[in-house]
Amino acid sequence: MYRNGVFVKQVLAPATSTADPGMAPATAYSYAVAALDNAGNQSATSIPASASTPACATSTTTTTTTTTTSTTIASSGSCGSPTVIPSQGGTFTGATSGTSTLAGGCGVTSGSPEKVFQWTPTVSGTATVQTCGSGTTFDTVLYMRSGTCGGGAEVACNDDACANSTGAGVASRITPAVTAGQTYYIVVDGYGSGQGSFALTVTPPNGTDTAPPSVPSGLTASAVTCGQIELAWTASVDTGGSGLKGYNVYRNGTFVKQVLAPATSMSDPGMGAATTYSYALTAFDN
Repeated sequence: MYRNGVFVKQVLAPATSTADPGMAPATAYSYAVAALDNAGNQSATSIPASASTPACATSTTTTTTTTTTSTTIASSGSCGSPTVIPSQGGTFTGATSGTSTLAGGCGVTSGSPEKVFQWTPTVSGTATVQTCGSGTTFDTVLYMRSGTCGGGAEVACNDDACANSTGAGVASRITPAVTAGQTYYIVVDGYGSGQGSFALTVTPPNGTDTAPPSVPSGLTASAVTCGQIELAWTASVDTGGSGLKGYNVYRNGTFVKQVLAPATSMSDPGMGAATTYSYALTAFDN
């Protein structure tokens, strides 16, 4: 989900709604969503939907405090509040403005503002992180730190590896070796006093998950009516890195339906009265 063109959060299927709390009063916001599959492929964003928050009835003192808070929120993307990137990566748009608080080991970033993204991949290998292409309007410097944002070891840094929206070779690309489960901080900075809009694309390693999830346990079957049976079980655990996707349910040895995680129960209606049924299930990952 994107708010005003900036990635906000990921909502897992089958959910088709979400809340966005903590907004400023009397302010208009524009939202768009993009769908992604389990391979990390992402659709184009939807047609935007807009909404305005109502004004809050507060005293003059409270209004002043709210204004100050809004100013602080505008600095979102710093070390104190990095934008969290989902493990499967994607493309995230944003803009930089203000002054610099960080510096990378390549290019000259003094005086340029930056945006910070936090990423924890689930697969080890070589990732690709870049600001190349039509979404970037200025001379970017791109670097990545491991462990901590401000003082972590710099694992990659690049200036001028590819073209931006103007065709000038001033966008950036890094190909760091990443470890599954390790947290990294990706910083989009600018050369000199450069600032503007950018599109950051994060592509995780093409790792292969060959480890199956654990066998589902604790399966119970209860006949709640003469024609309906309720099933419930304990969630499986996936350690292969791609994540648990769901369960295949079998009745009397025949496949019945697929239940997507995190659900651990289902109904089986339309059964025959005074009839015995046997159930089993298997878990599968992404």
